[in-house]
Parts: sequence; structure tokens; C-alpha cells
Amino acid sequence: SGQKTCLHLHGVFPYVYVPYDGPPESERHLRQFASSIDRALNVALGRASSTTQHVFKISLVSGTPYYGYHEKEQQFMKIYFYNPLMVKKAVDLLQGGAVMNKPYQPHEAHIPFLLQFFIDYNLYGMNYINLGAVKFRRPKEEGKVEDYCVKIYHFSSSSKIGTNPGLAAIWEDEKQRRREMGESSQIEPPPSQERPDVQPTESDLELRERIKEIVEEQDSLL
Repeated sequence: SGQKTCLHLHGVFPYVYVPYDGPPESERHLRQFASSIDRALNVALGRASSTTQHVFKISLVSGTPYYGYHEKEQQFMKIYFYNPLMVKKAVDLLQGGAVMNKPYQPHEAHIPFLLQFFIDYNLYGMNYINLGAVKFRRPKEEGKVEDYCVKIYHFSSSSKIGTNPGLAAIWEDEKQRRREMGESSQIEPPPSQERPDVQPTESDLELRERIKEIVEEQDSLL
């Protein structure tokens, strides 16, 4: 309905991926891993005797590692945290060997929580969020709604203008403005800027010559 609100979302947790090196029967290992992270974080926070749980859950997923060449997908632990502020500290502890007494290489640990959420639910700045169901708060707090993350609908942008889907709403506004002005709403992407009289650099010429030599060497082997 296009309402402007202060939206409170529940059930969205920050996470990182860590390569899984445990046994085939994973449940017990995942519980031990979560407990080891909780313990390491509590010690790092100066509360060694605390039993605070920082890990919401750990699930096994498959994916291709970023680092190195891999023909097949591998198993990863997807580690969810309650508090986004604990992720950076946990990543440092994982890399430093404080968890399970060995170092781990976290993946996607550099992505901020808010951006991670936007990516996962295909959301863009200055655009709509499509919800399956919402609960409004009391009337005196008009304009505030709450939703659970699984009810967010994913929509793929069908815009053919530009390469940034986050600007689709702005392009649509411009098309509507043109219609109201009696102008054509068919917007074509601007042509690439011309670059006349571009002088190649010395390194560019050297690399081009090297490529030419490599091609000639390969041709001679055929």
C-alpha cells in the first residue's frame, strides 16, 4: 500500500561462514563449536565465568570457498550471532585459534550486518520493501509496524536502465514525470563518453607487445 513506517524486523541475525572440518555426524560437533565460541567471547570480554550465549545457531551449508581454486563445493558452518557487535570479535578469535584450539578462515565476515540483510532479501535503498504480513503497534504509535523476516517477498528488478537495481525506483519516477509532461517515457541509457586522443602509456605498450609475443608463440605450436 506504499505506507511510510518505522519498521521493526524480527528474526534477522548476522552470520559468518567457516569451513567445516568435523565428522559426518555433525550435531555434536556443531554444539561443541558454538560452546567454544561462546566461551572464547566471554573470556575476551573479561567475563570468563559468564555463561552468556552469543551464538544463536550453527547450520551446515554448501558453497565454493573464495580462496584458491576448488572444483567442487565444500561444507561450511553458517554461524548466526545474536548481537552484530560480537561478529568482529568472534572473527578475530576464530582467526587467532581461540576457538576449538585451531585457526579458522571466516568467509563473508567483512560485510556489514545491514548490507548483509539487504543482499539476502534483495532490498535496495530508496525502494519499497514488500511484506507478506505486518502487525501494527498501538494507535498512539502510529506509523510503526513489526514483521518477521521470512515474510519479506523477494522481487527481481525488471529495469533495463542502468546496472544498479537500487536506482529502479528513481528511474520509474523520472518516467512518470515525463509522462505527465507529455514527453516520451522511453529512457535510453546515455552513450559511453568519448575519449579522443588517449595516448597509450609505456607500460601499456610493453604489455601489448608481450601479449603479441605470447600469441605468436602459441600459434607456432599449433
